[in-house]
Amino acid sequence: MSYILKLKNIYAVGFLTISLLTSIAHAGYTVASTSSDKLDILKYTHVIISGKGNDLRLNPMIAALAKAKKIMAVYPNDQIFILNVQEVSNAEQLSTIRSFGFQILRSEAKLLDKNALLREIEIFKQISSLDFYGHSGIEPGFFLDGVGENDLKWQPFDKIATRLVGHFSKNAYAVLNGCNQGQILAPVLSKLWAIPVAGTLTSSHFEILYNDGKYYWNEESNHKRFALEAQKTLRMKPDGVLYEGIYGEYQSGLPFFKFFCSGLSQERCLRGMKASVFAIVGVGELSQSSSAEDYLKVVREWLCPISEFGTNHQPDCISHLEKITVSVPVSMKDKTYSPFDGPSTHCTFDGCYPSACFKSATAMSECAKAPAQRGVTTSTTFVDEYLSYVQAFNLSLL
Repeated sequence: MSYILKLKNIYAVGFLTISLLTSIAHAGYTVASTSSDKLDILKYTHVIISGKGNDLRLNPMIAALAKAKKIMAVYPNDQIFILNVQEVSNAEQLSTIRSFGFQILRSEAKLLDKNALLREIEIFKQISSLDFYGHSGIEPGFFLDGVGENDLKWQPFDKIATRLVGHFSKNAYAVLNGCNQGQILAPVLSKLWAIPVAGTLTSSHFEILYNDGKYYWNEESNHKRFALEAQKTLRMKPDGVLYEGIYGEYQSGLPFFKFFCSGLSQERCLRGMKASVFAIVGVGELSQSSSAEDYLKVVREWLCPISEFGTNHQPDCISHLEKITVSVPVSMKDKTYSPFDGPSTHCTFDGCYPSACFKSATAMSECAKAPAQRGVTTSTTFVDEYLSYVQAFNLSLL
């Protein structure tokens, strides 16, 4: 099966399939952290949320826990606050969380709607990062919880988001790990919260570490090739193809999490991007003393899309970026390079679409479906993002 078809038909979680898992016994969410001690609302805190997986079952939760474990390793002095919507039995839920080394603070026998979510996280005054894992879309925003088809969502332009204004630390950032959050929600939240926010511009899938030390699609048929304790390496990534799903067919996209820094200075934007690199669930372990090359190896692997086991799709992309790193000035031919299979969206740090598209989520959805206008500048967004990460390395996070 081709790279494109396999992504579209198997791993593109943006095509939302409503699950029949409607048992009331599964309603609720769990709060966890690195210890059972009382949380300090003034301490640097990393907030990690996994919404209801439905057809994805435990994958959003496991990817969220893998992210939390990574943050715990690279920022040991910071506090981690984990919210996992219950997807399975209470016993399996708690056992899975504990297997990652986290302590259960409490379990709530109620749905995680947006009001419950904000009550949980607005108490923290120094949020250093915010990660969301689960289903999402341009118009609905991201899916938090729900029973059957009664989904509870955090939609674009929801005024409840203002309750987090002023609650972020100086190098804070957010990453929305789901489908199509780069069109509107990520840039809108970036402007509102005054932090860098990354989002996708296509559908998403899950990847896992194989025993050759590289990431590939999380295919059960290849489980014998998975690395030891593979579930602790699970991550969510954008697809390398155009979105085609329940919300329509979009005409352009990007194969990576695009950062938005609406209204921010370049330095503030880059500091948030650099801070995010150390917490990437990927190849290599970074510290503040890591070399530029070790740092960029992690960035290149993260930006370049992955396909099935044994292909050269990602290595070719990494090789191209390696050449760009040492090419000064970068040629226009290199600037327009993109590994995306389809037209690449052209973006700035403020957004990817004209201002008229930001009038509403419905307007943005229509913009994403509309064919690109003639004469639009060829996208340089993929290389621009990489060069921003290159530039960010020299900034201090202290």
